[in-house]
Amino acid sequence: MANYSTKRFSNIFRRKGGKIDQRSGWLNPRPENYPTPYAPYIQTGGQVEKVPIMLFSIRWLYDITYASDVLRTIIKTLIHETFKNGFDIKERFKSKCLICKREFEEDLDVCPFDGSLTRPPDFNEHTKLEEFMKVVNDWGENFISVLKEVDNDVNITDNGYIFLQKDYLYNKDTLEFEGAEITSLLRLTPEKIRIIATAHGGGRGENGERYYFCPLHRTVLITRSDIQTDVPRCDECHGETLEAWYGAREEEKPVYFGRFEVYHMKKWSEVQGYGVPPLYSIYLKVLALLKMDRFIVDAYNLQRSPQALLILKGRLDDVRAAWEYNMQKARENPYMIYPLVIEGEEETKRIIEYQEFSLKPEEMKWVESRKEYREAIGAVYGVQPIYVEGATEGGLANEGLQITATAQTINNSQRTWNIFLDWFSQMLGAFDYYIVLHTNELEDELKKLDIAMKRLEIAKGVMELGFNVRMRKDNRGILDFEYIDSPERLDKKEEKEEEEQQQKEQQEQKSPKDGAEVPERNKKETSNPSGFGG
Repeated sequence: MANYSTKRFSNIFRRKGGKIDQRSGWLNPRPENYPTPYAPYIQTGGQVEKVPIMLFSIRWLYDITYASDVLRTIIKTLIHETFKNGFDIKERFKSKCLICKREFEEDLDVCPFDGSLTRPPDFNEHTKLEEFMKVVNDWGENFISVLKEVDNDVNITDNGYIFLQKDYLYNKDTLEFEGAEITSLLRLTPEKIRIIATAHGGGRGENGERYYFCPLHRTVLITRSDIQTDVPRCDECHGETLEAWYGAREEEKPVYFGRFEVYHMKKWSEVQGYGVPPLYSIYLKVLALLKMDRFIVDAYNLQRSPQALLILKGRLDDVRAAWEYNMQKARENPYMIYPLVIEGEEETKRIIEYQEFSLKPEEMKWVESRKEYREAIGAVYGVQPIYVEGATEGGLANEGLQITATAQTINNSQRTWNIFLDWFSQMLGAFDYYIVLHTNELEDELKKLDIAMKRLEIAKGVMELGFNVRMRKDNRGILDFEYIDSPERLDKKEEKEEEEQQQKEQQEQKSPKDGAEVPERNKKETSNPSGFGG
């Protein structure tokens, strides 16, 4: 009998009956102008899995990336900055009601809604996550190593696939699933993995049919039409089957995977189905940089034309012999400048000419072009030049802005991975704890500095009002201040109140009493304060 966590996990991949299918509307015929959410795909070898119509092959994307120093530097920086601080296992709540299942951030003994008892997070889940991440497959890889491999795939092709290999638990009598246990974590190469999807959705065929496979016999695909409501059984072992969402080719044999066995990650494009490689936008600039490097290499190889010619005016009959002589010498030493005698007019005064053939990078403005291309490539990935070229022009202010802009890209990458980590924690049976990446320390320091500077400005204003300020740090280690009303300020406040009271009493003494006669001069001033008119 499966344990408690396995029972909860079994509800994640259980397949429902025909009632769900009828409510989903797939039994009805599809309208003519039905919107197609996926890009145009083509079938591979008559199988149900499909591939997108790509500009380049996936193998070419890897080859061009590994050949480019700029791309490798940028992608290496992204991977390093994303995972360099490691992981943390955090609890989802402090206490949870046993009846209503509400989760609280405070440590409560009783639920404030129904008065039921609460429970703390199950620390066994924390231990389970921690132990699994040490070694995740038979290759001896740890958790972070596999994620770095997949992140490299995502940065190159914008398609990363993580395979959760499981041992499924069957009921002995009904041969239905009772649970599953994740045994290893593996990377699937984007070159072989294919998505099964049509306009009807994931795991469906062109006519809305569903595809199933047996976890013990993954090479056999079972088709179930919309009219059928029961989940098909395997023809060999008669066990329950899973929906096929992904397929791969292994030695000309298809291998199928379920929806909750493979996690498909995208980071650089917001599209359904396959991701769009970022290299599509910059491949011309990458090729231009590679061609520039190739041109420089070829310029220093042998068997090339001479860099320059020394032309001497002379007889035309000697040109052929002189040219053959030059070609032979150029093969021996292409860097030597040899004279070439040709026929010239007798009255000419210029008998020697020098003609240079070599192309100078300064004349072609290669330095400016290479800098522009490298910056454009880094901008697509969100990595600024300081991470590619080192120190840049503009001083510390410019470098600070570049670091801040790159930190935003790293945070976006970490948010994408945190979505997977939360999903993976639940797949592993941990519902009280979850795995999360440590945030980029640079971004944290910038935020802390910004908060501290704002608090410092407030403290200065409070000190000007006469308060005493005591410096301290909050629970996050950020600079904070405590404001105290000083005795000097209280004395000054009392003195000010006494002065105001005395001024008020003096004004009352100077003002005429009720019923007193106002002098004639004051009457005139009161009746005609402006002094004009009759």
